[in-house]
Amino acid sequence: WDLVQIEAEKQFVQQEAEKKLRQFVESAQDIICIKDLEGRYVYANPATVHYIGMPREAVIGKTDRDLFKKSLARAMALHDQAVLDQRRTLFFNEKMTVNGQTYHFHTVRFPILDEQGDMTSFAIMARDMTDEVELQEAVRQHKEYLENILKHSSDMIITTDLQGALVTFNPAGERLLGYSRDELL
Repeated sequence: WDLVQIEAEKQFVQQEAEKKLRQFVESAQDIICIKDLEGRYVYANPATVHYIGMPREAVIGKTDRDLFKKSLARAMALHDQAVLDQRRTLFFNEKMTVNGQTYHFHTVRFPILDEQGDMTSFAIMARDMTDEVELQEAVRQHKEYLENILKHSSDMIITTDLQGALVTFNPAGERLLGYSRDELL
């Protein structure tokens, strides 16, 4: 009787753990999906189907070739193949345009192994980094704009650090003072 009760308790604990894991994966804001070794989706959480733009039933059993434009499907297939070939966790930065919306993802792909260590499928987790990528691009453009002003201004522009040491000295300053930038800095 004790063995039956212990086994029942083990099953209950396992079921509770699986229930919590399922709740976690289903409520995650990141893409979490599983593909079989042929690249067919066998699981896709709500975030995955949100970004794909199709209901879960339309995604499960399909490959990226079935769901995306050829160039995007090819790029994703190359990353999938790398995991299949190397049988280890790999990280990628990926760009994806779906329904006219472009997203940037930091993606991790990793093999799922059975008890014998054989790969049975692989998982993909992706975080939407679009806001960060767009912010970095805006900063880069702003920096380029300011550097262009500095370089092409006919006025002398000099910047210093908090201790008063010269940090920036533009070409107009070189012409007006007669010293090279290297001599002044």
